[in-house]
Amino acid sequence: MDIEVARHVVKTAFRSSSELTNLYAFINEHCDDEALKESLKSSLAQVIADIGYNFNKKITDIHPEVQEEIDHSIETYGFLIRQ
Repeated sequence: MDIEVARHVVKTAFRSSSELTNLYAFINEHCDDEALKESLKSSLAQVIADIGYNFNKKITDIHPEVQEEIDHSIETYGFLIRQ
């Protein structure tokens, strides 16, 4: 995989994970059915973790410099800068 493609894939995955994190908070606040709420939150947590670790790791194992760029962005700005 070309490094530019790898960067795009990882940044898109981060964006997706961020949206799912927002959905997690929304469900937590607005879902009245406690059993459903906990089930949905558990499922979302698994998906978010899978994106953050398993999916992105496949890319950063191929291009470790992408992980270095991610780490630098988060250390410097507190989040991943997506251009």
